[in-house]
Amino acid sequence: KQLEVNPVVGGELRVRFDVEVHAFESEGRILVNWLYNRDLFERWRIEQMARHYVQMLDAVVRDPGCAAGRVEMLSAPERHQLLYGWNDTGAAFPRDKCVHELFEEQVARTPDAIAVVFEGEELSYAQLNARANRLAHYLRELGVRPDDRVAICAERGFAMLVGLLAILKAGGAYVPLDPAYPEERLQYMLEDSAPILLLTQRHLEDRFSGIGDGVPVLDLNGTAAWQSFPESNPEHTSIGLTPKHLAYVIYTSGSTGSPKGVAIEHRNAVNFVYWAQMSFSGDALESTLFSTSLNFDLAVYECFVPITVGAKVCIVPNALDLARRQVDVTLINTVPSAMKALLEVDGVPKTVRVINLAGEPLKRTLVERIFATTEASAVCNLYGPSETTTYSTWVPMKRGESLAMHIGRPIANTRVYILDGHREPVPVGVIGELYIGGAGVARGYLNRPELTAERFVADPFVGESEARMYRTGDLGRWLADGNIEFLGRNDFQVKIRGFRIELGEIEARLAEHPAVREAVVLAREDAAGEKRLVAYYTASGIGEAEAASVGEQLRAHLSAVVPDYMVPTAYVQLERIPLTPNGKIDRKSLPEPDKDIREQEYVGPRNATEETLCRLWQEVLRRERVGIYENFFNIGGHSLLAVQVISRIRQAFTVEMPLSVLFAAPTVARMAEYIAAVNEPDRSQSSPVLVSIQPQGSRAPFFCVHAVGGQVISYAELSQEMGLEQPFYGLQSPPANYLPESGVSIEQLATLYNQEIRRVQPRGPYLLSGWSMGGLVAWEMAQQLIKEGEIVRLLALIDTAPPPRYLESEDRADEISMLARFAMDMSRLVGRDPGLLAEQFLQAAEQDQWKMVQETLTSSGVLAPKTAHAEMTALLEIYTRNFRAMNHYSIQTSEQAVIYFRASETPEHFSRVWTKWSGGGIQFHSVPGDHFTMLRQPGVRIIAETLQRYLSMSSNNKSRAVSAEMSPVSWQGSKVNTQREK
Repeated sequence: KQLEVNPVVGGELRVRFDVEVHAFESEGRILVNWLYNRDLFERWRIEQMARHYVQMLDAVVRDPGCAAGRVEMLSAPERHQLLYGWNDTGAAFPRDKCVHELFEEQVARTPDAIAVVFEGEELSYAQLNARANRLAHYLRELGVRPDDRVAICAERGFAMLVGLLAILKAGGAYVPLDPAYPEERLQYMLEDSAPILLLTQRHLEDRFSGIGDGVPVLDLNGTAAWQSFPESNPEHTSIGLTPKHLAYVIYTSGSTGSPKGVAIEHRNAVNFVYWAQMSFSGDALESTLFSTSLNFDLAVYECFVPITVGAKVCIVPNALDLARRQVDVTLINTVPSAMKALLEVDGVPKTVRVINLAGEPLKRTLVERIFATTEASAVCNLYGPSETTTYSTWVPMKRGESLAMHIGRPIANTRVYILDGHREPVPVGVIGELYIGGAGVARGYLNRPELTAERFVADPFVGESEARMYRTGDLGRWLADGNIEFLGRNDFQVKIRGFRIELGEIEARLAEHPAVREAVVLAREDAAGEKRLVAYYTASGIGEAEAASVGEQLRAHLSAVVPDYMVPTAYVQLERIPLTPNGKIDRKSLPEPDKDIREQEYVGPRNATEETLCRLWQEVLRRERVGIYENFFNIGGHSLLAVQVISRIRQAFTVEMPLSVLFAAPTVARMAEYIAAVNEPDRSQSSPVLVSIQPQGSRAPFFCVHAVGGQVISYAELSQEMGLEQPFYGLQSPPANYLPESGVSIEQLATLYNQEIRRVQPRGPYLLSGWSMGGLVAWEMAQQLIKEGEIVRLLALIDTAPPPRYLESEDRADEISMLARFAMDMSRLVGRDPGLLAEQFLQAAEQDQWKMVQETLTSSGVLAPKTAHAEMTALLEIYTRNFRAMNHYSIQTSEQAVIYFRASETPEHFSRVWTKWSGGGIQFHSVPGDHFTMLRQPGVRIIAETLQRYLSMSSNNKSRAVSAEMSPVSWQGSKVNTQREK
């Protein structure tokens, strides 16, 4: 049947997820609603999703037998835009020329202009050309012909540039060898490239002693041998040299450990050089710095672009030399890390107009620093693998304009495709692999036909039978304006606990932390084959006293911005990140994290219980040893392993405990205390009410009261954010034998809890807080303590609504059963969809509702399987008891100052009603999220930082309560607008 699509306009709704798609039948048709978070998605993105959904349905109707992965979602106009519109880069360039011919043409135009400067000496275009020609004629005399490789190993200077031009003019292809390379690598490159000659300098000949046997060596400084040869340009046609012959072979590191030679032809290089001529002004190129190693293809730009437009090449041994000598360069072409080093020594000359940065992801902070500290008028971000001739995309950023943190668009005669696993284009905004086609695509890898066939594949999107595209292995996505966002490597994509992870994303997030200069993340396998994330970093601007806590800071930072499975389990600080000879990160040289961990303080088990627990944790975590103070979640533990360790503890100690215990007792020492408390309930120091969530630190303890469910697991993240110097205790609902048989009131709970906190802190000032119903209990605790002459230094209510009887009838919802309320609240706590559970709950028969809720909580680890029914009975009893106590509580006006945290999705009148009871004043703070998610990131960090701000303001006078007159912390920049749009 014909597929019809009609938009249905509705009002604004709230959604539980980032995007929700609802489909339902109406009058014989299917209606589909799209609901989304406006903070995460722009309208065009959702409209695009909807179009693709319709396109997919249409494709399925046309071809029901089509494989799911092959279903076409793009419309014809979209596909054309992605493949051709944004790749419309065709431009004229001298296709019949070789690279050196562009130089020769410039010599004819400006023979007396300065072509190259080195250590105070100059060569004109005519002089440089004459020297190169004499050597080129001599090389031909020695037998150099098209596609012959000639190795060159020289220090930067006139001889190096003369040698490069001479090799090209003779018809050969140069193979750069860096004299700083280790002997083994040089030997491999010589053997693999099989050059017919090696051009070097006498003082470097010892580098090749015993390697490269049989390769004739020519001293570049021994000019007498070719001094008598002609200064005229060698004629090309007699040897059959064409733009399809090799210009150079440059070696890049290989995944197998052996470098691979990328074979670039003259036509590839000519297109690149000609694009640069057209894209960079003569003023910018007037004096171009040449400081990059020849083995890094950025040097192709520095060597050949300036001398084909009449500019000059300024040669320095190292870019950092700019800080020690006067070199008036106008353009610097380098990698971001080198530019950072140059800025640190104030080495950028005032004459610099343009800075090209490539080879590494570019940070906004670096661009901002360049514009703030140099006279540069533009910064260009360039991207491209060696296999597509240096640069394939670029974006220029001019001073005073908004910064573009992407890699821009394709350069002239270059096509960039972003494809899926079937090599089909992905929609705008969707991550795919970058493929590059066009004039820059290399011939392939030297002597590696299989690898060439794997990486250089046919380009199916153009009508040329020989057209190929290079599979970069890089990930990216199209932005709506046709620019490309670079997202790292796909070969650094790993799976941890079944989740697909891009390591580049974690590295980028780590680099945002002010203590991090550089960061690398690896997925390492342990002896049992389980992958764990390890973060390596170099520190920036921290002292020795702070260094020890950086790892925990980074863990907390990442926990706020990425899912838990993307948070590394180990953090290793290095003095510097190891690099390969090409300046890339040498991941193979990064040390094993266990060494770093072993060097930290280790405390072994002190008794039989701790010894057994250490053994269980070692088995589950697959570690050689576990100290009693090491946090389970910081040494590789996660929710899946938590289920295993709790199960083993239950069996080993014949105790029943819910999974949530591990959050309150994440170390062996604290778990041993918990087990002891269970086995010896009469021990004086044990308490079924007071939970030591984080007992360390020298500050006054912070007490948080449970919500209506009676548990304190919700405070785990808040305690971590408050830091190790802040003791943190939870007050959970007491067992029935602690309470009168007739029921319990808020007043009775407050009295009991005040007795409990005095076990830890006999006298005030006290710090009290509570989330949800816990805020009511904390309020009453404060009133009782004040009447007893104590000081309450801080009272914080976290999204606490007044008792239902104080609110309007529609807010009370008395008709919902207690089991339904319990099911909804508990499902939110364990991260389940409350809407889905509610739907299933209401559809289930009354006798099945209990079982359904029990199964949900058991599978989530809240209940132990063997005792699930008894545990749920107890939990529901606590929930019902607390709800009734909350509903009957009569609030009394207090002179205590109050801090109130309201979830941004909670109706404002729930919080504002508190002003009539708070005679001491109340300060309101909005926190992103809803009633449940506000205690997770990012909201929990805002709560913790606000609390710490208030505590520090009153710390000079510990007997003084936090005053409502103290200015509240402004969190306008941290608020999250959680409105949703239909």
